[in-house]
Amino acid sequence: MLKSMLIINEQRRFKVGKEHKVEVINFDDIEVLVVDNFYENPELVRELALMIPATKHTNRGGYPAAMINITYDLRSLVEPYKHYIQTYFPNHLSDEYIEMCMSQATFMVNVMSSDGNEYAPPHIDNPSGDNFASGIYLNKDDECSGGTAFFKEDQYLGYVKMKFNRMILYFQNVQHTARMERNSFVGGNYRISQQFFI
Repeated sequence: MLKSMLIINEQRRFKVGKEHKVEVINFDDIEVLVVDNFYENPELVRELALMIPATKHTNRGGYPAAMINITYDLRSLVEPYKHYIQTYFPNHLSDEYIEMCMSQATFMVNVMSSDGNEYAPPHIDNPSGDNFASGIYLNKDDECSGGTAFFKEDQYLGYVKMKFNRMILYFQNVQHTARMERNSFVGGNYRISQQFFI
C-alpha cells in the first residue's frame, strides 16, 4: 500500500517577502540588481532544493555542475520580477513577456562544488541585450563563500557577495561566473542557487 503522497503548496513555499533591501551595484557599465530578503520563507525553498536529487545530465552544453530542474507553479514570482525589471531596467521587455516567462519557469537549481579554482571561465547566457538572468542564493550565510563574479572582455570587474535569500538580476549578455573561494564547497557543502532566465 502506498503511503500518502506529498503535495506541495507553492503559494506558501515560494511566497515573496515584503521587507526587501534593494541595491544596484555597478561594475563599469554593467548593472546588477541585488534584492535581499527575497523570499518570505527561504528555509522552505532551501529545504525543497535539498530534498530533490540533482543530476549531472543536463542539456546545457559544457555546464560544470549538477542541476535540479522540476516543474512547480511559480506564478507567485511573476509580479515581483515584473516590478523589479520594469522599475530598474525599463524599456527592454513587455509585461506580457515577463509574465509568460515567469509563469512557465521551472524550479531550476544549480548545484556546484569547488575544485580549488577561484572561479570557472566567465561565460554569457545569451547574446541578447534585452533578456535577463537571475539567481537566488540558497546557502545559509555560514555556508556561503564568494558569490557571482562579473567580467568585461574577459577582464575581472568585481563580484556580488553570496548571501542567503539574496536575489540578483542582470542582463544575459553580461560575462559572469560563480566565484568560489578555494576549496570552500567540498564534502557535503554544495553551492546551491535557484536560477531564472527571462
